[in-house]
Amino acid sequence: YGAYKDARHAELSEQGFTNDAELESRSKEAGREGLIDAVSNLTGITVDHYAEIGLLGFVLLTDAVGGVEVCLNEPVNEPLSGADFDAGRQTLGGSDALSFVRQRHGLPRGDLDRIVRQQAFMASLVNQVLSSGTLTNPGKLSALADAVMRSVIIDEGWDVMGFATQLQNLAGGNVTFTTIPVTSIDGVGDYGESVVTVDLNQVHTFFEDALGNNEPEEPSSDEDTSGEATGEATDNADVMVHVLNASGEAGLAGGVAGHLEGLGYTIEEIGNA
Repeated sequence: YGAYKDARHAELSEQGFTNDAELESRSKEAGREGLIDAVSNLTGITVDHYAEIGLLGFVLLTDAVGGVEVCLNEPVNEPLSGADFDAGRQTLGGSDALSFVRQRHGLPRGDLDRIVRQQAFMASLVNQVLSSGTLTNPGKLSALADAVMRSVIIDEGWDVMGFATQLQNLAGGNVTFTTIPVTSIDGVGDYGESVVTVDLNQVHTFFEDALGNNEPEEPSSDEDTSGEATGEATDNADVMVHVLNASGEAGLAGGVAGHLEGLGYTIEEIGNA
């Protein structure tokens, strides 16, 4: 997003555009188009609709509904994000909500667990809107509408009622969150930045399986189909695995964890010993 947005801004500036509002609008649109293309290329599927909420949106929407309830298994005090919370259920106001969804340091899977935080928060936010009388309270509804107008972007082909239906599914637990396979959560980019690395073929296979495009092969006529199994299938999902890298070589923990996850194990933690 940022690369496409900045490139478009520089291009328009060279063409003589001086209107700051128009420059920002066109640059953001280029960023969105670049992001959609990147996600489509990564996943191998078409992106039908686009919704965007900035970090300011977390503050505005949270305050508009009077706070959002979250639940932490452990207390946290992480200065970089400002996250400083007790364990257990608690209702967060706007600024605390922003710290909650921004935290990545101190979480077992870094960026991946930050995404889980954001998903859980959004589900709780939508549930708060639908179940707390927000939609029947003129004051709250006005504040919510203002927050949405200021911070939520949806594409032109996605009608508001359709978007609302998707949010209701989110609040009702009818949406399943999952994580694409990754090869490392502690990779390093070209400029020394922390990055999550993936294998494109693994990701495409993941989505093909999720969409049911990979049908199991029919047994050939010369295979024994009498039902005598050579061994019992093992359900590894209940096995919690902690993968800790003590080698000093970056990326090994993520690679091993990705392999184990592919075998059905539940990865509880990835990090360095």
